[in-house]
Amino acid sequence: QEVDIAMMKYTRRERRKHGEDLFVISRDQFGKFIREIIPREASKQFDRTESENFSNYFTNFFTCFDYNWSDLKKDEVNAKELMVGFSFLCAGNKSAKLAAAFDILDVANNGYLTQKGLMQYLRSYLTMLAGISLLSSTKKITTQIRKRLLSPRRHDAFLAVQNGAHWTLGHFLRAFEVEMQQEGMKRNNAV
Repeated sequence: QEVDIAMMKYTRRERRKHGEDLFVISRDQFGKFIREIIPREASKQFDRTESENFSNYFTNFFTCFDYNWSDLKKDEVNAKELMVGFSFLCAGNKSAKLAAAFDILDVANNGYLTQKGLMQYLRSYLTMLAGISLLSSTKKITTQIRKRLLSPRRHDAFLAVQNGAHWTLGHFLRAFEVEMQQEGMKRNNAV
């Protein structure tokens, strides 16, 4: 949870049409956040190649969350979705990582996620997996990956993540509703 608190210092709050707040972080602010959470002693021990790989990895990771159906400006992302994806890269066991992601998206602090919150979680998780799959140990390949992520054809990759999240959410909700019907209960907005 210290990581999400640190990241929030670099975000700005935007009020949305339906009264919701959206926290936004720019690429530059994300870079400052990364420099804050990595101890200087650790980064001083990186050789040049390790430094480049480290920098390139987080640049590409950010770019994965910069999808074009968002109404944010170029080089800006939904900070909460980025934090959820980032939380899976942090230390801790699976339960701690899931709890951190849940806390980030449980904006009302009521102990449950809405369908929208669950969709954000799934999209963030799948985006993080896509980001990890794009890791490379060479600058040349990393540069090629970044160019592809920034190209007009990148929409296909983001659409695949979005469709995967929708598919997963749909199957989960159908299974949940069947279980609820078997128990004679009705589902509310909480998943």
